[in-house]
Amino acid sequence: RLVTAQGDPVLDAGRRPITAANGAVDPRRIGVVGLTNPRKEGGSLLTGTPAGAGTGTVRSGAHLGSGVDVQSFRRIRDQFIDLQYRGQNTNFGEWTARATALDQAESTLSEPGENGINQQLSEFWDAWSDLANANGSDDVVAAKQAVVEKGAALADAFKTVRAQIGLVQSQTYAEYADVAGPAGEIAQISKDIADLNDTIKRYITTGDVPNDLLDRRDLLLDQLSECGQISVEGQADGTINVSFVDKAAAGTTYPIVTGTTAWAGPPAGGAWSPGGRLGALLEVSKPGGTLDGYLNTLDTIATNLALAVSSPPSGACSRPRSPSRSCPRPRTLTSQRP
Repeated sequence: RLVTAQGDPVLDAGRRPITAANGAVDPRRIGVVGLTNPRKEGGSLLTGTPAGAGTGTVRSGAHLGSGVDVQSFRRIRDQFIDLQYRGQNTNFGEWTARATALDQAESTLSEPGENGINQQLSEFWDAWSDLANANGSDDVVAAKQAVVEKGAALADAFKTVRAQIGLVQSQTYAEYADVAGPAGEIAQISKDIADLNDTIKRYITTGDVPNDLLDRRDLLLDQLSECGQISVEGQADGTINVSFVDKAAAGTTYPIVTGTTAWAGPPAGGAWSPGGRLGALLEVSKPGGTLDGYLNTLDTIATNLALAVSSPPSGACSRPRSPSRSCPRPRTLTSQRP
């Protein structure tokens, strides 16, 4: 017969491990993100001998253990790892967005291909060579017409490529505006963080620690870090203030969440450098940015080519010609901005 000080130690000892095991997977305590977070962070519980648990003896004085009980819950977060992860996530977002935009621009060149500028240039120079070596008036007339046609085709190739790069530029800027705008992805994430700030504050002020809500907020910060370099400042009431850091202006920040106030939109005119996905989209598409530089280079090449073939040096030809032929003067090759 089992002698107990109070209750039934057998049932108590069996019940407590089950209760502790349930606590180990309770999303309200360890956080639902802790169960699915790819970074393998979340929460844990600390167990120990229950205070004041009774013990009993069996037969010849053997003692029955009193089981375990949940003493506290603890979030597993490493601030250093958070900073490192979010920093690398910012770099990942930046280079992914940049590569996507530039891949689209590269595809407009159609190189190598039959319709690319390189092929059109080759055919244009071949037409000049044929004109320089033409004999007889009929051959000369046909060769001149071929030069004009190939020149027009080359000009169209320049204009087509320019228009397509301009389209990629406008689409890239539209994506930036969608992500950063008042109704975009950043606005939605900031609203969710602001709402969590409000709820977490109410829990903290009553002495409770809502691990699941804290985990959800950290996951949102991880997602936000892909859009740009962020700064997070914890407050005594459990809320956080989040800002974008301007990479080009030391000490300059742009608030994303302040307490329960969410994102209102980016600076007017795109006069900032947040890094990440936002920074790449802006840098590629803004006036004076990467794609604008490509357009200017394309314009310069087309203009110089047009000037070179429209006004060749007096007494000289840039392509081989018949000794009896003077240098031909073709129509002007132009490539205009749309």
